[in-house]
Amino acid sequence: MLDTPSYLEIMRTLEIDHVQFRVKEFGEYKKWEEIDSIFFTPVDSKETAVAICKKFMEKYPTIKEVRWNYAGSVNGNYVS
Repeated sequence: MLDTPSYLEIMRTLEIDHVQFRVKEFGEYKKWEEIDSIFFTPVDSKETAVAICKKFMEKYPTIKEVRWNYAGSVNGNYVS
């Protein structure tokens, strides 16, 4: 019998990456590991992830930098 695949397995099968986002505001001196993700969402490309980061920064001028990374990865991608 076929095991029911997890959400992330389904997303990988569909070639859609699941990405998490974290933000650092001006004057905030925490390490990225200490900052909780603000949300997770599926994206279809790196360009989409960067566009989401830029949209955050446009909407909230107190944001200094946004980090996005693939779910489960410790390697972050930064937009400032």
